[in-house]
Amino acid sequence: MITTKSSTNESIKKLGSNIVSLLVVQISNYALPLISIPFFTRIVGPEKFGIINFVGAFVGYCMLLTSFGFDTSATRDVVQVKDDPKLLNQLCSEVFYSKVLLLAISLVAYGVLVYFVPQMRQELFVSISSVLLCFSVVLIPSWLYQGFQDNHLLAYYNIASKIIFTIAILSMVKVKADYVLYPLFLSLSQIIIGCVAFYQIHHRYQIKIIRVTFDKIKERIKSSQAIFISFVIISLYSTSNILIIGFLEDEEAVGQLSAALKIMVLIQACISMPFSQALFPFIGQRFRVSKDEGLRVVQFTMPIVLTLAFIACLLGCLLAPVLVGIIFGKQFSEAINILRVLSFVPFVIVFSQFLGIHIMVNLNMDLIFKKVIFSGALIGIAMNFLGGYLGGTVGISFTYFLTELLIAFLFMYFLKKENITLSILFAKVNESFSGAVSYIKSIRNQENLLNDDNNF
Repeated sequence: MITTKSSTNESIKKLGSNIVSLLVVQISNYALPLISIPFFTRIVGPEKFGIINFVGAFVGYCMLLTSFGFDTSATRDVVQVKDDPKLLNQLCSEVFYSKVLLLAISLVAYGVLVYFVPQMRQELFVSISSVLLCFSVVLIPSWLYQGFQDNHLLAYYNIASKIIFTIAILSMVKVKADYVLYPLFLSLSQIIIGCVAFYQIHHRYQIKIIRVTFDKIKERIKSSQAIFISFVIISLYSTSNILIIGFLEDEEAVGQLSAALKIMVLIQACISMPFSQALFPFIGQRFRVSKDEGLRVVQFTMPIVLTLAFIACLLGCLLAPVLVGIIFGKQFSEAINILRVLSFVPFVIVFSQFLGIHIMVNLNMDLIFKKVIFSGALIGIAMNFLGGYLGGTVGISFTYFLTELLIAFLFMYFLKKENITLSILFAKVNESFSGAVSYIKSIRNQENLLNDDNNF
């Protein structure tokens, strides 16, 4: 498939604007919780904060089942069919109805969990309010925005939801017993913005939800099965720490661990999410040209992103006491040492994303990707149990870091079999910052020449 001059130039412009806007928006997106969380945690304390996060860990699995990896698999498909309205409508309809079906299954499974898990049954209002968040997964077509490289719009929706949530928390939470309002406001704010985002796709992209057969829904779900299983396994070892500590220790320990994890996610969100979301469709387009073209983009971008990630993680480690004190307060002092262990996890995750998602997924190595995640996660879950049993919250944080490191090594091992080594990926490290600009200009020049030849 030949990429036209206009589409290439547009994708390059969107790449730059998406990275900058997503970075700014992500900082703003997490700056608002820095207003509500310090206010909220100082009122309710670590114990109630721990309850919310313990229930939220189970809800996270339901959200994963509902999304079913479409944010990656459907994004890749949108890139391929976005210029064909008929195929695009078919794709969007299949994903939408697939999510509706998966939501129904999620709610049934969640109801069973509430019945059998004492902590969830005792906190019934929190459990019900929390699971409402799954409805927003159906409504917010993030994969569609990513496929069109309009991530900044999606990020603006997230900011709007955070504004609604922050105002609700600051105005309604007054005493410790109001902790039950936190998951309710979180779910409602996401659902409101989800309705807006879903409504907008009809006007911005002229999307029409059409009827699809059940066989098409099954095919769509099956096509994303490998990525879904991978993400579930990732979540199993990354969120199992909350659940394991919840069963091994008390709610206050869960609150301390959750506080450190939230700061870690903040660090990751400011580096990993904007670059990953913006680069995935762009790198995917270059891999469609050729394997070498895709790898060239990775060679230029990976050193830059990894450098920024390392700086952010180092600052997170050094400023752990300040960050915990400002955001959560003195009651969460135990989270400081936990954060010091977790602070470099985002760096390893960013490295793994380049190897696994940006290279393997774009080369249709989904099966190997799944095997790597599955192997690493099984070991990681076992390590989490051992780390939690022997070392509590700090021990389980250390095993979380080791698990991410193991997965990165496994990615490197399998890519080496495809003759993709670190020496190749970092071959342009000395040229990355200046070379990235030159490379983008070279793409434009190539497309200009191609267009001139076609016109001639």
